Amino acid sequence: MTSLTTSAGLLSFVTADVASIAHLGIVAPIGVMFAFFNTILLLPALLSLFPVKRPKPIPAGSTPLVDKTLTAIGNFGVRRAWYVIGATVILLGFSLWGISKLRLSHNSLDWLGDEHPLNISTKIVDKALRGSIPLEIVIDTEKENGLYDAQLIAKLDESARELEKYKRGPIFIGKVTSIATVLKEVNRALNENREEAYVVPDTNQLIAQELLLFEMSGSNDLEKLVSTDLRQARFTVMTPFNDAILYREVLDDIRKHFDENYPGVKISTTGIMTLFITTIHNILASMAKSYTFALIVVTILMLLMLGRLSIGLLSMIPNLVPILAMFGSMNWLGIPFDISTMMVGSFAIGLVVDNTIHFLHIFRKSYDEVGDVKTAVQMTMTSTGRAILITTITLACGFFIYTAATMENTFNFGILAGSTVLLAMIVDYFLAPALMQILYGKKQLPKEQPAELT
Repeated sequence: MTSLTTSAGLLSFVTADVASIAHLGIVAPIGVMFAFFNTILLLPALLSLFPVKRPKPIPAGSTPLVDKTLTAIGNFGVRRAWYVIGATVILLGFSLWGISKLRLSHNSLDWLGDEHPLNISTKIVDKALRGSIPLEIVIDTEKENGLYDAQLIAKLDESARELEKYKRGPIFIGKVTSIATVLKEVNRALNENREEAYVVPDTNQLIAQELLLFEMSGSNDLEKLVSTDLRQARFTVMTPFNDAILYREVLDDIRKHFDENYPGVKISTTGIMTLFITTIHNILASMAKSYTFALIVVTILMLLMLGRLSIGLLSMIPNLVPILAMFGSMNWLGIPFDISTMMVGSFAIGLVVDNTIHFLHIFRKSYDEVGDVKTAVQMTMTSTGRAILITTITLACGFFIYTAATMENTFNFGILAGSTVLLAMIVDYFLAPALMQILYGKKQLPKEQPAELT
């Protein structure tokens, strides 16, 4: 069941609209199920070939420190159930408040650190050339030689002058290049390089002649700016490298400008800026679908395993608390909510539920035997509680290895995923006994009579 829930959490990535994330949703669940079959097939074979030595018996009257600690934690959860519930509600309140302050951010240069050569060189380019991120606007006149239009060229020149004054927050347009730029250069060159001649030609015939002269000069720059049939033209806008989320409003403003000023011309946008915005939008939509898919599937699996609606729904509380707390803490810790960190939730929901499954499975068996919540919790904590401790520490260490990475996004992923797994263990140790006390505490059964749980 833990393998199925983990696979379900990872399988949720298959709904992503971004190919690399969707591929993760295919490969990772396969790996989890391979591990499951190795555990139930290969491990028994290895144990038969290499038997484990029987441990030394524990002296009578002595209890290992781990068992004492886990028993004390379980007893506290049972005796102080409402205190634990209250503390959990407070934690959820702070978490939800922190989540409300989160703002999506995606700046891949920040992942490298301020001293990285690529970060430094990009800033130098932005300062010297006033922009390193292009937005390409394709103007399609939808007719051959449609660019031999003096009014259209004049509009392009006017748009360039207007957009070069544009600024929204930290984003500004530093440079604009179009066919109008080339025509002004050619016109000035044909007029003894006089500065007053740095204007676009005012007739269709003059535009056609100057474009022909430029093409015959041997330069291949013209084919980079217009199509061979002179139907389409590029209009390149350069902006500095910044948070990709900020480009959304900039792109909307530019599209609005062209829609309003070029009614008879087909306008489309492309380039790195559009790629950034489209990727971020698709990932946001993908993560929303992923979380929903993972939550629904994991909840259904929990209900099937536990066989009861009330305990099945209650069991999801310890699984959601650490994930919400993780997202809520990001605002206080100054960790950006970007592509890397937003994926932690889908990873975590399939992993943290494992501890809850182990705990509730053993608790139900123990409660059926003894009919007492406190005793059943003690039996659970001293048996599966040890396994939960070891598997959680092992899993968290696997994630914490990523903190050795030099890229900040990988570091953030590792610290958040590892911390979420550890917090999930703590929540299970304290909150699960408290929930069982609230659910079963008033229905104590005599020890001689097995419990009927339906």
